[in-house]
Amino acid sequence: MKRMSIGVGVLGALMVMGCGVEQPGEELESSSLQSPLQVTATGTIAFYEGNGGTQTLLGTISDDPGQAYNLTKSNPTGIPNDEARSLVLYNVRAGAEIRVYDSSSGATDDDYAIITVKAAGLNGYVVQTFQQTYEDASVRVSYIRDNGLDGKVSRIVVN
Repeated sequence: MKRMSIGVGVLGALMVMGCGVEQPGEELESSSLQSPLQVTATGTIAFYEGNGGTQTLLGTISDDPGQAYNLTKSNPTGIPNDEARSLVLYNVRAGAEIRVYDSSSGATDDDYAIITVKAAGLNGYVVQTFQQTYEDASVRVSYIRDNGLDGKVSRIVVN
């Protein structure tokens, strides 16, 4: 698999740039990104402990369709259960749909969010929170509310 590196220290860049942002989502300038992440050529979705792509990088997954992870069980993502509050998109394909659920089985009677990527080539686009519905030229985020989703993600599905 071809990999490309985007430098060293994206966590610090995202923490500074993600704080105080008024827009629901924002693409960071690639020149400001310095990352320990290995971003795949196909697309990488990075999950963070804090809102706005801040705090600890919990883990990454590719944008390959057909993935489903129950975070309450041992999973290859390394993303811990009930921790994720935001995500950052790197080169994720247009049309990718990322679903995050409070329910580990993906039940829709609890909180969940659907993030649909509308534009290809996003490099550092931050979905600030899973608890806000919005749409811009880059993504559409639909949040279905029960009692809160940020910090309670137990299932991730990518299609």
